[in-house]
Amino acid sequence: MRLMPEIEEPCLVDLAEKCSESTKNDEELACLQKNLEEGLDEDCKKAVITFTKVRGIPVIEPHV
Repeated sequence: MRLMPEIEEPCLVDLAEKCSESTKNDEELACLQKNLEEGLDEDCKKAVITFTKVRGIPVIEPHV
């Protein structure tokens, strides 16, 4: 896992549970984005949304 710390730290559990097959950086982030609707930990969800917005990467935010 080589994600930025602001993603990696709050998302460790979700990465292990939902994205263990995703081994490359871009795959890990894509997997987390795909799972936004599926129910990531709230801190992880916030980190993924913030990170992708700052980087200008399109992301579909979950319905709240």
